[in-house]
Amino acid sequence: MKLPQMNPGMVKYLIALLLAAAVLGGCRRNSQVAAPRGTSAQSSVNLLEGAAPSFAIVKPGVEPAWQDDLVLSTNDFEELRAWAMPPEFAIKTRYLFLAGDTADFVALELNKSMAASAWFLNGRIVPTPLAGQQYASVPGIPLSLLRPLTNELTGIWTRDELQRFCYQRTKLPSERLKQALEVELRQKVALRGLACRDLALQSGPVVGFAGTNFLTIACRVNLPVGVTLAMDRRTFESPEGFFHRFKVEGLKPDTIYAYSLGATCAGRAAPLSEGPFRTRTLPAQGPLIFAALGDNRSYPETWGRVATAVAKQKPMFVIHTGDLVTQGLDDAQWDSQCLGPAADLLASIPTFVAAGNHEQNSQVYYQMFSVPAGATNWVQEVGPVLFIGLNDISTNSAAWLDGLLAASTAKFIFMVCHYPIVSSSERSPAVMRAAFLPVLTRHAVTAEIAGHDHFYERSELPEGLTVIVTGGAGAPLYTKKEKPDNQPVNPHSRSYLSDYHFCIFTVEGATCSLQALTLDGKVFDRRVWQERKRPALAR
Repeated sequence: MKLPQMNPGMVKYLIALLLAAAVLGGCRRNSQVAAPRGTSAQSSVNLLEGAAPSFAIVKPGVEPAWQDDLVLSTNDFEELRAWAMPPEFAIKTRYLFLAGDTADFVALELNKSMAASAWFLNGRIVPTPLAGQQYASVPGIPLSLLRPLTNELTGIWTRDELQRFCYQRTKLPSERLKQALEVELRQKVALRGLACRDLALQSGPVVGFAGTNFLTIACRVNLPVGVTLAMDRRTFESPEGFFHRFKVEGLKPDTIYAYSLGATCAGRAAPLSEGPFRTRTLPAQGPLIFAALGDNRSYPETWGRVATAVAKQKPMFVIHTGDLVTQGLDDAQWDSQCLGPAADLLASIPTFVAAGNHEQNSQVYYQMFSVPAGATNWVQEVGPVLFIGLNDISTNSAAWLDGLLAASTAKFIFMVCHYPIVSSSERSPAVMRAAFLPVLTRHAVTAEIAGHDHFYERSELPEGLTVIVTGGAGAPLYTKKEKPDNQPVNPHSRSYLSDYHFCIFTVEGATCSLQALTLDGKVFDRRVWQERKRPALAR
């Protein structure tokens, strides 16, 4: 029989398959190998298309064997559920595939299960953009991890990750939980090749700290490339990476500036052009109008409505009391719960954030919401107002705050902290009242602006301090607690509302006024302060 004539490309393809078969012959099973994706790379090509996973259970004293399907015994499952497994226990998954033509690719992207944190490509760990973050999608994996022909991608679910998965679903019946775990372990994985044309602005831009003569802007892209910022007829460059931060100085007070973002990829201009966006520097004099809000996590749609309502008030900047996301170490939540729903607000109005407990000290917070370099807490003086952002609530911070306030001559001082000194939920850390209340009252601080409790409350303490809890920007709402004898847990409460809301402050001359508003613009609380009288401390 006359064989058909084969072109050189087909010959190379068959040789690759034969070599792969030889390499895989020594495996305990004949894993299916994904074929190359053709002679020209396509955008977002899945290199694992057609590859079937194999599984191996790692147990002490038992040699792991790769199997076509995951077989988790009832005994193993029950030990996992009871937290009785030895620390060496793990479940591995493996994909064998051929890379094909990767000439157009600049990086890879791994789409995987959140439950498995450790992945290896040809024995080398798959790097993540930020240490400690958990990724369902890992971007910007170096192409250098690929081999020309056969490749091996391996994922590992550690004992702790498996037990945590079970613990988070303890309400499920045993059989349903076992099925859920097996579904998670069999979850389809994709390894995609990305070209420069796939470059996109993933997060932001976010206008962070600002002043009368400077603005800071942050963004994130999905490939490790250089980004440029154009503003004020100047161009600023940021080196290759995922996160990019710019500080533009030498600006005029109370002036609107347009800015745009661009990028370079593989040494040339990339198809990323975002903008123009518009933002404004802070005023050097005249009335000062700012918004305050907090706890937008969990319900993105509500947070989007809050952000829209705030933007309509045209504040000069926004104070945020924290809890931007439900789990700060879950990377995807930063875009889905925080940055995406409020994109227009964050790209145009400077936003100062005090971190909450749900941020989990995530590096995304520090990358996207600019704070002064090297500072845990932050300080910003805007006209006659001093703002102090408290991220560290240790007694050391209380001593630092005491010294800072002693030197201040500001007419109004606001301490911004996620945790309130007092509220009607009884969830405030004891250190707030023990260590910080004496400092704030000693220096005649105007008010604490806090969150943490998902409602609005204004308390007037006998020591002279106002405590404002504004935790209604999107998180599930709380109700007011009472003691068993129906007495309030917070006798200093003067205004309370369990509803989504925000606050608008106006500083003019010797007065500062507060309006608390619902999302339809209804004012439900008001407060006016006169400028503080600096106490005579040297006595």
